Amino acid sequence: MSRPIREAVVTGASGFIGSHLVELLVRQGVRVRALARSNSEHRLGNLDLLSPEVRRQVDVQLVDVLDPQDLRAALGAADTVFHLAAQINVPYSMRAPALFLQTNGLGTQNVLQAALDLGVERVVVISSSEVYGGTGDRPLREEDPLCARSPYAASKIAAEKMAQAYFHTFGLGAVVVRPFNTFGPRQSLRAVIPWVVKQALAGDEIELGNLKPVRDFVFVADTAAGMLAAGTVEGIEGETLHLATGVGLDVEAIVRAVGRLVGRPLRIRMREERARHPRAEVWKLVGDAAKAQALLGWAPAVSFEEGLERVVQSMRALAPQTPRTPQTPQTLAVAS
Repeated sequence: MSRPIREAVVTGASGFIGSHLVELLVRQGVRVRALARSNSEHRLGNLDLLSPEVRRQVDVQLVDVLDPQDLRAALGAADTVFHLAAQINVPYSMRAPALFLQTNGLGTQNVLQAALDLGVERVVVISSSEVYGGTGDRPLREEDPLCARSPYAASKIAAEKMAQAYFHTFGLGAVVVRPFNTFGPRQSLRAVIPWVVKQALAGDEIELGNLKPVRDFVFVADTAAGMLAAGTVEGIEGETLHLATGVGLDVEAIVRAVGRLVGRPLRIRMREERARHPRAEVWKLVGDAAKAQALLGWAPAVSFEEGLERVVQSMRALAPQTPRTPQTPQTLAVAS
């Protein structure tokens, strides 16, 4: 059975996934209040890229999750909160661990407390597959041990545990969702897929730091649909759920796939400075989503190839194809 969402708050709404979730909620007829952090440029990130039809139906408020008073006021009469606001740059977490613990840990506690005080029915807390620290010989299940290989991962574990504590201690209707690597239009160039596509549209050479990490890639529309289901399905309070495909791809496979879509072979140029610190690197993350399928009726609907094609089309429409000036490379040819 499903519980209706009448009014939803989305924290981190200006981010990549948050903006797609806002869009989906609006199209489902939900009243949406989108929370974003203020910045000196007075920009709203990906919310500025929503269609005018969607954007005018969204109540955007500038709120920091570290400000309990403003956060409480912003939640208002919402019955559902999707909490996506977070610091997410894994390498940067090694330089500023306190910032990540404060935003991702304390910020989540502030959201949970405000939701409890105001009688919010469901809080969906978005975690990360990074909490595992790696995959063994089978796709990860929700009950597998957690291992923080970065301060970012540790801060997301803290957020998860706080959500579980608020469920068990106070009876708050909290659900934890662990998306694996989400990709799609509007994603930051910090992520590997848009970074590869951007370079491929400009020339034949791709600068990368490491080809070996393996990830489970989920198209953003499927991730948003899974989060929506986690907010609507009854009887799943206290659960932790994966959004994953069960299929792992390494970076070299991504380059080959992009090469096929742009119609030419691509060369890889290795750049050590683009690699994650070895101590923080997670070499393989692949998830088992059987629990989400059983409890939510969720399964990915968009294949990796179809999703990648949508990314290429969207980035091609936005960016001029200006060839980059080649530099002295240490290159590896990758056939398309």
